[in-house]
Amino acid sequence: MAGIRLQELLADYPDNLTAMNLLAETHMAQGETAKAQAPYQAIIAVAPYQDALQRNPEANAFANDLAMLFADHFADDDARASAGARAHRELRLLGTDALLDTAGRFQYRSGNDEQAAVLLEEAVSNAPETAPYRHRLGIAHSAAGCPDEGKPLLKGVVAHKPPVPKAEHARAALRELLLAVLETLGH
Repeated sequence: MAGIRLQELLADYPDNLTAMNLLAETHMAQGETAKAQAPYQAIIAVAPYQDALQRNPEANAFANDLAMLFADHFADDDARASAGARAHRELRLLGTDALLDTAGRFQYRSGNDEQAAVLLEEAVSNAPETAPYRHRLGIAHSAAGCPDEGKPLLKGVVAHKPPVPKAEHARAALRELLLAVLETLGH
């Protein structure tokens, strides 16, 4: 139902990026990845970002947003992954916590768990109070084969007051780690 209304809205306002994003997210939530690609491709067209960055080279938010979209939705698309990797390298040089987090997310989504952990460690070092950074670092450590480093971070996210959006995901990751330990003990 939401998808139909969003398509109607886009018929009247074809350049509405918010509606395109909501439509793509609706498709993703319904497991329709192929249908989500067209709206995402429209959103992440590189030219508008390049144009915006040329007009305002200090606008790191544009580069950050572009790299996040690549990391979250197109890490397995070679052409976009390559562009995302270039954006990631540039973001890493800027060194702010949000940009390091994005670069770490890109590395994680690309299967480079150890590099993701290094970048996310820097982001957490810059902003230790930011639960989403600690969550992603805990997941990256666990994926990189360092569950003892990931567990305390994930436990902190689960215990965070007020609850954070990724608390359930952190709780599920902790369960998986516990099951892996039990499996190695033969239980």
